[in-house]
Amino acid sequence: MIVETLASSDKSPKKWLNACWLGLASFVLTLFCLELIVVSGKISPLWFSTALMTIVVFRSTSRQLPLLLIACLIGTALANAFIIGPALSNLKFALLNLLQAILGGLLLRALLDREAPLVSLNDWIRFVIATGLISPLVGGVLALWILQVGEQASFAFFYTWVISEIIGMLALGPVLLLLTWPLSQNGLKRASLVETLITLALTLTASYLSLRFLPWPFTFILVVLFWCAVRLPKVEAFVLFFVNASFMALLLSLGWINVTPTAASAYAVISSWLPFLMVLIPCHIMALVMDAFRHEKRHISESETRFRHAMEYSAIGMALVSAEGRWLQVNKSLCDTLGYPEHELTQLTFQQITHPDDLYDVQGRLEKLLQGEIYSYTLEKRYFRKDGEIVWVRLTLSLVRDQAQQPLYFIAQIIDISELKQSEQVNKRLMERITLANEAGGIGVWEWNLTSGEVLWDKRMYALFGMKPHELPSYDLWVTLVHPDDRERCVLTIQGAIEKSSSFQMEYRVVREDGQHWIRSQANRLLSKEGRIERILGISQDITSLRNLNEALFQEKERMMITLDSIGEAVISTDQDMCVTFMNPVAEKMTGWSQEAAAGKPVNELLHITHGRHGPEVDNLLLCHVPSEKTAPYLSEEWVLHTLNGEHIDIHYSITPLKSESGTERGAVMVIQDVSESRKVMKRLSYSALHDTLTRLPNRASFELQLKRLLSDAVEHQNQHVLVFIDLDKFKAVNDSAGHAAGDALLSELSDLMRHRLRGSDFLARLGGDEFAVLMPECSLDQARDVVQDIVRAVGDYCFEWLGRAYQVGASAGITQINAQNCQSSDVLSQADIACYNAKRSGRGRYKVYEQHALALMGSHHSVDLATLDALQVDMQVWAVAPPGKPHSASVWLVEVQLFSPEGLLIDEHLLRNNLTDDMLKRRLEDNIVNAFFRQQIATMSQKGIALILPLDVHALYDPAFVDNLCLRFAESGLARSHSGIALNASSVLSSGDGLIGALMKLRQAGCRIVLQHFGRNLDAFNQLTGKVVDCLILSPELVANLHNNLMDEMLISIIQSQTSQRDITLLAGPVSVPAVLTTLISLEVDGVWGSAVAERQPMSRLAEAPLFAIR
Repeated sequence: MIVETLASSDKSPKKWLNACWLGLASFVLTLFCLELIVVSGKISPLWFSTALMTIVVFRSTSRQLPLLLIACLIGTALANAFIIGPALSNLKFALLNLLQAILGGLLLRALLDREAPLVSLNDWIRFVIATGLISPLVGGVLALWILQVGEQASFAFFYTWVISEIIGMLALGPVLLLLTWPLSQNGLKRASLVETLITLALTLTASYLSLRFLPWPFTFILVVLFWCAVRLPKVEAFVLFFVNASFMALLLSLGWINVTPTAASAYAVISSWLPFLMVLIPCHIMALVMDAFRHEKRHISESETRFRHAMEYSAIGMALVSAEGRWLQVNKSLCDTLGYPEHELTQLTFQQITHPDDLYDVQGRLEKLLQGEIYSYTLEKRYFRKDGEIVWVRLTLSLVRDQAQQPLYFIAQIIDISELKQSEQVNKRLMERITLANEAGGIGVWEWNLTSGEVLWDKRMYALFGMKPHELPSYDLWVTLVHPDDRERCVLTIQGAIEKSSSFQMEYRVVREDGQHWIRSQANRLLSKEGRIERILGISQDITSLRNLNEALFQEKERMMITLDSIGEAVISTDQDMCVTFMNPVAEKMTGWSQEAAAGKPVNELLHITHGRHGPEVDNLLLCHVPSEKTAPYLSEEWVLHTLNGEHIDIHYSITPLKSESGTERGAVMVIQDVSESRKVMKRLSYSALHDTLTRLPNRASFELQLKRLLSDAVEHQNQHVLVFIDLDKFKAVNDSAGHAAGDALLSELSDLMRHRLRGSDFLARLGGDEFAVLMPECSLDQARDVVQDIVRAVGDYCFEWLGRAYQVGASAGITQINAQNCQSSDVLSQADIACYNAKRSGRGRYKVYEQHALALMGSHHSVDLATLDALQVDMQVWAVAPPGKPHSASVWLVEVQLFSPEGLLIDEHLLRNNLTDDMLKRRLEDNIVNAFFRQQIATMSQKGIALILPLDVHALYDPAFVDNLCLRFAESGLARSHSGIALNASSVLSSGDGLIGALMKLRQAGCRIVLQHFGRNLDAFNQLTGKVVDCLILSPELVANLHNNLMDEMLISIIQSQTSQRDITLLAGPVSVPAVLTTLISLEVDGVWGSAVAERQPMSRLAEAPLFAIR
């Protein structure tokens, strides 16, 4: 609380409370000292009141001081009155203590720093002189004088007074000077506090035992306190000295111990307290010495830490190097620069990693440094990094010597300047290039010193003016070389530039032996300190070819104007405000404005363009501001220009900005084309691309676009739709017996029949041949059943008459639901196809709703066994593959595997394969497919040269026995001679890495071609097709379906075709049902196509029966 009071500010609202606390502290300390007098019956050898007031005078501000001193005075007086009783002498001695404290405090203010009063031993000596000698002696003299006035003076009283004041000041004064408030700021930790308390307890105990039992107790106490001074920090040590002195004084006063000499003497009482001084003074000195030692040790440690951190965290390389050149200590930056770990670098010398060309220079400088000729040096040198690369560094080296001036080690600072060196090399090469460019560009450099009249030319200037190398150039000579018609103008230009101290540029002709040449000269001036031109530096260049080019450009401009007047497109030029500056005759005729009338008018006032004939006008912003780049609407957008005479013209336009050399916009050019006829042709072509020419129904491409929209809608809005496949029954019989014309007429009539039985929102499309598809948006299965049943019944009841004969056909339909859980294009198409196929197998003239067969769904469960798989019927269908330019010359057939349940229902083969998790079941299914394939008349087809491609699961090839069996059967059946093979999923093969290479190579050696099907957009796959492993690629159907309308897919297939051609790989595409797709594939030069555009799917057994032969 005393320390808090002394540390409080003048403006503290608690100053009265603080004064009370200080008075209370003064009262307690005085009471303690007076109690010792009462108990011992002698004058107290300790007096703390004066010490307290002295520190108050030293530490308090001038505004605080009166209040705090009054509080201390009152506390002291009250303690005297309480112990001795009310008397005037109490106030006298209290005032005497106050005067002594004021003197001591003022001396301390003059001698000590108030922020750090006891930092060194010198501070303590000043403290002792001021408060331990001067003020106690002055106080003792004054007290003696007061007592002498009252005839009570004695010399013993004087000694006792002085000794008690000295001991009190030495015991309490340093504590009050050193303590700060709050105590936590002093850095006391709990562990330190515990250690201090334990040390205090041990010290008090040792002091008591020494005083009680030892003959020379203060000697032992001094040793103990010395130990405390060494052990504890300065503040804690002085607190312990204070407590120990108070404790010994209390023991002496209580008479528990007795160290007073037995001989009676006037100074016997005082002599018993003198050891206090002998103890406190050495202890204080020891504590301050140890504190100084700790500060010095901390300073050295911090200095070492700073040096270590400066070295470790320096952004440049730093190292200590021995006189022999070995790296003693290196930092991280140097290790990073040289690429060596620290432990490896310290095993090397700098000579070992220095470039040989730099070693001689380094050694010479080192010798000068060692001999004392220089103190440090800096040079640029090269080191070898650990990886063998050369690094340029700037090395600064200095030498550290010992006291005998013998070399200890070098201090090296190393900066990586490799980038700087590279920049220097770049700059050097740049200057070389500039020089070469000047020479190559025919640019001559000259200088004219106006003071001396000297003219300097480089060698190119001599060539420009046709002068001999030995001739001396001058201004007068140059004037004579200039063409007479340009001479006066050039002289005036130069004189004007000199008068205005400005740069100049001029073009003129010179007359040389080889004829007349145009020269362009540019120059700038160099001014003196007075602002006058001293020199002119310039360049000259032969621009004869440029002048000729400008003339040619002028003539070209004339030809362009004639061309603009002759072309069939309207051209309108504008300024930067989009106001008309030029119109060619076509623009005048198309807009109805003449160029004279339109000049200066904004383009948006002249042109009335709408989106469609009756649609909104084009955004005025396009016609009001110059665009930053060429702007043109899409060709598909229908823009119409309304002329002044009321006509309407279908147009396509573009606006291109005109920019200056600096890139600023100077205007724009608007080109308007009359596309009325081409737009009509485009509409017809667009309609043909998306519609069937026979039935006028949407074709497969249009159907796939609509299907894509419905699939997206099912995902985004959770709507349900229905997909229906319709296949005509007995249509082939009509086509074969009555001819293709009858078949076409029948298809047209049945299309109208089905269209009129659909809902208004339903979408009917002809997929090809006698196959139709219906998309029913936002439709339930029950609604679809009713509509499809009506269509099937109507087709079955319809009687077609042709040339007097009546024909009856039917229809089978497959229905599947589209929803958020069933929204994959390939899945719903496969489901509708399976449902339609099952409808045909169940008797034709009916419809089936797709229901996933239980066998395919439970393939992953234990309910599927070998017997169940063996019970499946395996049927083989084939698709003919032919060159796209010759769709009827097929020599390869793609096999399509169909699995039927014992009940005769078609099962989704891909779903069943995916759900089979047992390897044995997978192998059994593949074995059954292979057996079914070879049960066909394979030998007959092989003899005809028919190549068959059988699809198999990739996982089966991991079984060596399966591969061996397949190779054997290929050889026995003769398939190897017909170029047959197997088709595998492309992504599965490519993701297997090298795991299948052995099996694939073995199959190829047995004559089996390897075909990868469903090859998609992953062009990186070509990096994996190393070596001759793959013979053929089949494109994914998604790439082919909308090829004629998708430029990106067309470009992708073009890239794939190029890659396969380079690798001698055959490229097949399908299924193709739209003629436009077939035409696009012809232009892309794929090797083969398949689908209804080539031939309809047919049973494999028909190939053996048909009179087909493959010619290779």
